[in-house]
Amino acid sequence: MDTPHLLIDPYVSELSALHDRTASEPAERDVSAIDAQCRALVARLVDAPGAEPPADASTWLATRTPEVIMVIGPGLFLLAEQPDGAVSLVSDDATWSFDRDDTGAFVSFTGDATHRSWNLLPDGTVQDRNDPKLLEARLDAARAEAAQAALADERARFESAAEQARAEERARADERALADERRRAEADASADAAVPNPPATAAPWEATHRVGAHALTVGGVPEGTLTPGAVLDPRLPVRLLGTSTEGWALVECSNGWRCYVAAWGIEPTEGVRGG
Repeated sequence: MDTPHLLIDPYVSELSALHDRTASEPAERDVSAIDAQCRALVARLVDAPGAEPPADASTWLATRTPEVIMVIGPGLFLLAEQPDGAVSLVSDDATWSFDRDDTGAFVSFTGDATHRSWNLLPDGTVQDRNDPKLLEARLDAARAEAAQAALADERARFESAAEQARAEERARADERALADERRRAEADASADAAVPNPPATAAPWEATHRVGAHALTVGGVPEGTLTPGAVLDPRLPVRLLGTSTEGWALVECSNGWRCYVAAWGIEPTEGVRGG
């Protein structure tokens, strides 16, 4: 596919004027006008009519694609990027750039031994980008931005560590609760194993033992019998229903009350009956 050529003759005088103005280092007061002149010419070239390729060598040559406009002529090379509008220009030995960055629009000039760059401020004034005060302000801004980013990273790391610590503490609390629950279950199972189930009996009550010379404190009771903490009087006849390996004796009084007492506190007896 052939590169579309432009009808360049109507713009030669403007191109020549731009060349004359950009072939040497400009005065700072002229930078805004040069930028406006260059961009106005590019805007006109965007709408320039197409033309057939020149049949022979031509003084000026211009082409246009959706990406770039290129113009070549005596002492001048212009390349305008589409659609962002950045323009590169070589005028004799001077190189120019008309572009935009995060600080706004700017113009750069490079000559044999000179490099200058200016910000084009919204109010129309020009600011020297190489001004030490401006460079220091930019450096301060970059430092502040880096410090803010570092602070944000540190805050994110702290919050992540704090959340991890909270999660670990919750896990430890869950483990402690589970361990407490296991201990309670084991204690309940041990208590159940320590207390023998009272055997079923249908025989008439008859004393098999009696309380010794000292009163015995009730250590535990089956449901519906004596209140724990009560005592059995000395020499009280009781019937032994069972014992445990832990030293408890399940006894029944003549009135049907049943309780657990220390096995060493009762003694066998014969012929003692309750009434």
